[in-house]
Amino acid sequence: MQKSRELIRVTDLAVGYDSAVLRGVNLSLCEGGRLLLDGPSGCGKSSLLRALIGLPTPAEGQVVLFGQRLDAASAWSLRRQTGYVPQEPDLGSERVRDFLERVLSFHANRFVHPTEGELSDLMSRWLLPSGLLEKSCADLSGGEKQRVAILPAMLLRRKLLLLDEPTSALDKASREVLYDWIGRSADCSFVIVSHDAGLRELADETIDLSLSSAEAGHGR
Repeated sequence: MQKSRELIRVTDLAVGYDSAVLRGVNLSLCEGGRLLLDGPSGCGKSSLLRALIGLPTPAEGQVVLFGQRLDAASAWSLRRQTGYVPQEPDLGSERVRDFLERVLSFHANRFVHPTEGELSDLMSRWLLPSGLLEKSCADLSGGEKQRVAILPAMLLRRKLLLLDEPTSALDKASREVLYDWIGRSADCSFVIVSHDAGLRELADETIDLSLSSAEAGHGR
């Protein structure tokens, strides 16, 4: 059997801004894996997730994505291979349709042209009415924003997805859709920040970051 390719390797990473939130973080993720980051509020889970796309680039330690070291020079190209969905996505105030078209209009995404039918099917899969495409992103509920923010990553077929508390604003039916999607996405790898029991069951590994944040002395 062919060994799964390693997509992420984090070594002795310190995560933080003015001072470290986390120190000595070590983790890895192979192709098709699902890693859950857990721990109390303020322990640095979201900060670690952002560090995996170089926001900011690591000051200490090393992050390797897709076999390439993450630094200021490589961060932009590596982000183009990764989908990142924050807990509270800022989609702007344009229509949902315009938001999706804007993301797909970027030079790196210029070969992706979903049909109206494909968009409609995707919206339906996420329990979003097709009429939502004409609605302002500013008028969406928190759960709608979370689901709409996932759509570009699916359309662009990102191989690595970083999800920050993806079920925090979802109702039960929408959570079940998310569970099913993650469970069936064998060609995609996930790093997920969450306390959600359903996501924990789907994870291949769970890392509790509370010890790392305690070593740093404080967290955000």
